[in-house]
Amino acid sequence: MKRTVFAFLVLVFLAVCVIANHEIAKIIPFFDGYVQENMELWNIPGMAVGIVKDGELVFSKGYGVKDVETGEPVTPETIFQIGSTSKAFTSFLLAQLIDRGEVNWKDRVVDHFPEFRMYDPWVTSNFLIEDLMAQHSGLPPYSGDFMAFFDCPRDEIIEKIRFIPPANTFRTDFAYQNNLFLVAGKIIENHSDLTWEENVEKEIFAVLGMDESSNTPEGYFETGNYATTYGSYNDELTRIDFDGKPFKFAYVYGPAGGINSNIVDMSKWISLQMNKGAFGDDVLLSRVQYDFLHRPATFIGSSDSKILFYCQGWIYEQRRDYRLFWHDGETLGCKTMVAYLPDDNLGIVVLSNLAGTHLPDLLAYVLFDLYKEVEFIDYSGEYLKMLIDYTKTVPEEPEITFSDPLPLENYAGIYYNDFFEKVSVSVKEGRLEMEFIGRDITFDLEFFNRDFFMITDSDLLEMNGVVVAFSIDETGIAEAITLRGEMISKGLEILYRIE
Repeated sequence: MKRTVFAFLVLVFLAVCVIANHEIAKIIPFFDGYVQENMELWNIPGMAVGIVKDGELVFSKGYGVKDVETGEPVTPETIFQIGSTSKAFTSFLLAQLIDRGEVNWKDRVVDHFPEFRMYDPWVTSNFLIEDLMAQHSGLPPYSGDFMAFFDCPRDEIIEKIRFIPPANTFRTDFAYQNNLFLVAGKIIENHSDLTWEENVEKEIFAVLGMDESSNTPEGYFETGNYATTYGSYNDELTRIDFDGKPFKFAYVYGPAGGINSNIVDMSKWISLQMNKGAFGDDVLLSRVQYDFLHRPATFIGSSDSKILFYCQGWIYEQRRDYRLFWHDGETLGCKTMVAYLPDDNLGIVVLSNLAGTHLPDLLAYVLFDLYKEVEFIDYSGEYLKMLIDYTKTVPEEPEITFSDPLPLENYAGIYYNDFFEKVSVSVKEGRLEMEFIGRDITFDLEFFNRDFFMITDSDLLEMNGVVVAFSIDETGIAEAITLRGEMISKGLEILYRIE
């Protein structure tokens, strides 16, 4: 028995790599096993986990594989896309400008970026810099995100914001946005004569020694130790092509989600946060600005056990008698969680190469509950059970009466709205094809029922399943199309025939 226990302790020591003499050490063995077991349950190919205590990376480990085909293992140095956890880097850069007196949180956006426009002129005039990253713009959630698939440059994405009708009143409800972080990035660029990417490199990466981090698609591959990225479609892993638009999506939205990093580098970033803007002898941000970035700005939601607010690129959560700051991130091939307990100087970074998984977020809660010695909850098990129960309770779809389409020529034409501009529908080899004119992007439309067609088998995976519904006039000719899908914001969905 003693030999068995000794062997187990040796294996734990090797897995942990470096565990300093902290109280955190006593919960590592259980947590390590929990990660391994649940990663397999969630069918995640690869994951890296880092735990930081009092500014020291006390645990770093790779789990699973970088690539399913090659079987190469993930290491703490493996590069992943960190997605929306990049937002905190952008808010940090903007706060540095404010420390230097070049900008103020109460300044109007148009005074630093005159091209900025919202749908409502009054909102445009009253939109403050502190509103850009607080997620209370009034816009529909994720509005316009799909433009990155259409090869739209950042300037055009920003320009299109003016055509998006609001879903709520300005500065009231929480609605998650990426586009406005591009505006924040533009202000940073206007005051530095450097790109957002160059600012991140100069002001953060170089100072913290985040030597293997980058913020371009080319940078992802520079170290040679990078994760192949995956999505899950119909419960099967789908490799995300490095040359395709889904992989490059994150870099179009750079200030909102375009950073590549690993556990070793991200441990330095989270140490900077827990040390309230200081790193070693370097003070990168004043305490006043650090506090502002972490000040609750917009109420997100609450339950019996927690309450959440969005801050400036961070989420504040009060739960189970402790508080934490966190932000997760998701590209079309990676899922990330960065979180820390400000009162305990304990933080965690979880990087994975599977989009759509919730395990990275749940692991942070498990670690913090263990550390705070509150009653253990198997968050992963409960979530998976909820998914199973949900599938059992989904009501059967009502019967649909199917009918044939009109002659396909009746749907053909040129359609327009200010956001999408011109879209062509034409008949090609006995089926409909939709082209976004000037974008070199076409979709085959598969017939579904009467005047309803669907985008299928597209390389732009997020567009699959978008319904194209034609409105027919009294002569039997289509007069408008309506695009229906999760990525199509309300108010942008209708295009009217112009030819």
